[in-house]
Amino acid sequence: MASDTIRIALVGLTILERLGLREIAGLFPKVETRDFNHVGEVASKENVADAFVVDSEAYLLNPTFFLPRRMQTLVVMRHSRRAMLKDTELRLVDTLPATIYFDSDEADIEDAMLSIIKEAKKVDKTNDSRLSQRECEVLRELAAGKTNKEIADTLCISINTVITHRKNISGKLGIHSVSGLSLYAVMNGII
Repeated sequence: MASDTIRIALVGLTILERLGLREIAGLFPKVETRDFNHVGEVASKENVADAFVVDSEAYLLNPTFFLPRRMQTLVVMRHSRRAMLKDTELRLVDTLPATIYFDSDEADIEDAMLSIIKEAKKVDKTNDSRLSQRECEVLRELAAGKTNKEIADTLCISINTVITHRKNISGKLGIHSVSGLSLYAVMNGII
């Protein structure tokens, strides 16, 4: 496998979903897919995939794994686009850049696949996405509802340093909203 090949993990999908998604992934150069029965198989191995296609149930049940990787994750919904979702599911799935439904047409699926491939290419594979100690401190204060000035005062750093840390945190995690960062902090025991 060439180092610039994008590896897509197909997680928890039916055989028909896997076959169709493999066919569509084959339209893109330097993309290969690999099947996994559950998230545990993917999570237990380092750097096994650059992007993920996962069924909605597995995504919703494993937010600590998928939230930091949400920009490289495509969620397969097993109902129509028009079907009503529970409010909590709707809010969580709406934070994803790529979602397909069983009634999505081929162009929609190709666009969604292209979206996660582009995001996977952006991720620096040598960059460790874990947060530094100071970034965790800033995130903890942010999740507590503090403003940039309050965080700066609490940590005895400048407001510009707080803003820089927030940009770095968002860049590493791919999460750009305060609510998303707060959820990440809660799910990962930072607060």
